[in-house]
Amino acid sequence: MKRLAGILLSIFAYVGTASGADDGCLVAAHLVQADAALPRVAAAIKKKTFHVLVAGTTSSTLPGPNGPASAYPTRFEAALRKKLQGVDVKIISLAKPRQTAADMAAAFPKVLKDEKPALVVWQTGTADAMMGVATDVFQATLEDGVGRIHDGGADIIFINPQYSPRTDAVGRDRALRRRDALGCGRKCHQPV
Repeated sequence: MKRLAGILLSIFAYVGTASGADDGCLVAAHLVQADAALPRVAAAIKKKTFHVLVAGTTSSTLPGPNGPASAYPTRFEAALRKKLQGVDVKIISLAKPRQTAADMAAAFPKVLKDEKPALVVWQTGTADAMMGVATDVFQATLEDGVGRIHDGGADIIFINPQYSPRTDAVGRDRALRRRDALGCGRKCHQPV
């Protein structure tokens, strides 16, 4: 299952860096961490139905240079369909502007119940840093969110907070602490 996690993370890293459909961008090995099993993902793929919830702020849906078709959720879905031929792949977006981790965590139970994704790809931390949310509160929210996601039947992959010039304005230190809290979430709450 760690191999499956590595494959998904490699696809995700490729999608996150590619600027065009056939760029053939390489993924830097040090950016891919496949240290957690994804049992719910493996089971979903085996059943030939793999739904993914993408949670984040509007940066998760920004169109690329070629318009909405090059936004990362669209490219992620296309890459997964190509890699997982014969599997019904669907990306569900839960992306809204200026969402904090707490906002997203509160929305998870309903979306998990309604959409039944096997995987949640959660990018968070930038809005929290800009709003001055305390690091311990942020970390507790992540831990609660991971619990909600697992209780809802999905595995989770965290994505580090997106860089924003506004984050620099409120202090790079806060953003770095958010990244460290995400790392703790990854280590402390492996899928069961």
